[in-house]
Amino acid sequence: MPAPLVRKAIWVVVAACVAIALVLVSLPLIASTQIVRTRISQELSARTGYRVTLGEAPDLVLWPSLKAVFENVSFRRWGAPDAPPVLETERLVVNLSTWQALLGWIEFDMVTLERPVLRVEQISQRFHLPFLPDGGRLAEILKSAGKDMPRGGPALGVIRFSEGRLVTATGDRDIATDLSGMAEWGTAASPALLNGSGIWRGESIRYAVRVDAPLKLAAHDASAVTASFESDPFKAAFSGVVSRSEGFSFDGSLTASSPSVRRALEWSQTDIPPGAAMGALSLTGNATGDMNGVKLSDARLTINENPGAGALELALSGPVPSVSGTLAFETLDLGRFLAAFSAPLSQTSDRPVFDLAFTDQLSLDLRLSAGRATGGGIQLTDVAATAQVRSGFAAFDISDATALGGEIQAGFRVDRKPEGEIGEMRVSAVGIDWAQMAERVSWSRNAPQAKGSLSVVLKSPITDTTSLPYMTEGTISGKLGAGSLQDFNLDKLRANQPGAGFFPLSAVGGGSLAIEGAEFKATIGNGVARIDAAKAWTSGDTLTLNGIVPFVGRSLALSLSLDKRAPAGAQPAQSPTEEPRFFFIGGSWDAPYMSAVLATFEP
Repeated sequence: MPAPLVRKAIWVVVAACVAIALVLVSLPLIASTQIVRTRISQELSARTGYRVTLGEAPDLVLWPSLKAVFENVSFRRWGAPDAPPVLETERLVVNLSTWQALLGWIEFDMVTLERPVLRVEQISQRFHLPFLPDGGRLAEILKSAGKDMPRGGPALGVIRFSEGRLVTATGDRDIATDLSGMAEWGTAASPALLNGSGIWRGESIRYAVRVDAPLKLAAHDASAVTASFESDPFKAAFSGVVSRSEGFSFDGSLTASSPSVRRALEWSQTDIPPGAAMGALSLTGNATGDMNGVKLSDARLTINENPGAGALELALSGPVPSVSGTLAFETLDLGRFLAAFSAPLSQTSDRPVFDLAFTDQLSLDLRLSAGRATGGGIQLTDVAATAQVRSGFAAFDISDATALGGEIQAGFRVDRKPEGEIGEMRVSAVGIDWAQMAERVSWSRNAPQAKGSLSVVLKSPITDTTSLPYMTEGTISGKLGAGSLQDFNLDKLRANQPGAGFFPLSAVGGGSLAIEGAEFKATIGNGVARIDAAKAWTSGDTLTLNGIVPFVGRSLALSLSLDKRAPAGAQPAQSPTEEPRFFFIGGSWDAPYMSAVLATFEP
């Protein structure tokens, strides 16, 4: 290479090195000057609308990019010097443009906040917001939304934050901690983003929001919005359109789920007792609504692994939230459905059997249907039911269902009355197979085999489970058609004479007793079922039962009379003359015994 070219190349390299050295030497001098510090403070204030106070002169980081680092930075309201800062951060890092800094200009598009504290004020019972200034570039952009003004300038830029806290403006009470994430709004025409993570009420959370056209929303127009919230107790996501053209409204897809609604309610600090809540729940559908409520069409709801579909409406304009709609389930566990609102039963618990406290926080009116359902160990099909909740009242009614070979209607309700909270249960069944009923209630000895009907009406104050059996009152009655009583031999019974002593009921078993019909009625009260009338008749005999059945101790105190029955169409003169036979039945439900006696008695 010719010498002149070599000399020129050397001079170029030397000049470049000198330029770089001058830049490196100049940067600390430029960045540490009061004017640059002031300009950064002014630019932050111009963007946010707050009075920004920076700490000492910034430290300069040259590699891999130029950054100015400030300590103890605060953002305050103008005109309120004694008020605590709206935002303060232990460390603020500003990413600067190198060449602009050399020219004395301050431009940056990213700010990092380390260990910031944001103070928010309560604007309603459920919502908090920080104080929002009227001035600043961000406020001016939002005010000019919808007007014919340039939109290409910078808006908020990118703000990264880590180890932050969200606290109340009064008292600095922690709302959320360990907040990390990013907020981004580069230019007025670009989307706005917020995503991050943190700890809220002791649970880790993750959140994300994207608004495609923030200025359109500010101008009372519409914008596509996606939002998601995730935590272990609860997850939710929305994707659709949010509009402010006529107030506030939205339309889009919504999903929500919780592995345990009980845990989610505890976490949300809702006034509904956590002991009265269902387990897993998931919900999807198309949501439309406004600040007064939400309508969910094409809803898919799964409660405790019971999937259902239909339409729901949530109203928020009343004194308490109100939920109404229709749901169709393929299968439904009625016990687990009702357990969503009742405390677990325990023979030693002093908790209310059914807690009405949740009815003061929620109104409910649902129409339910199910192809198959289970309740009390009974399989039901073609179920139509309603669930209603209002202040001091809760009811679940099955208006129609097929079960046990017949038709069943049932209802359970709890009502707050002047004398206390009263629960009531009603069951009406016609055309049922009593053999199936006996099997469901584990009634094996002497179980009837016949078609018939059943009516149950029970009422009780809703106190604790220990007192419930003693305070329940009502009636139980039923009728049976032609059939039989299993494992009962009338001839063996008749062979026992008074004075022969006691014998187990199983001693008169074997075979079955054909009956032409039966009926019974019992009154419930004070832990005892008193038999008002109970008869079964065969072709030649009538069996009549009287006495009491204490269901608390599962004991028996009954009398049985056995009378000859006149044949159908017989004249009075042809009536049987054989004296009735009487028997005492005692012992327990599991081990009853009998004894022939001379005369009947009243227990």
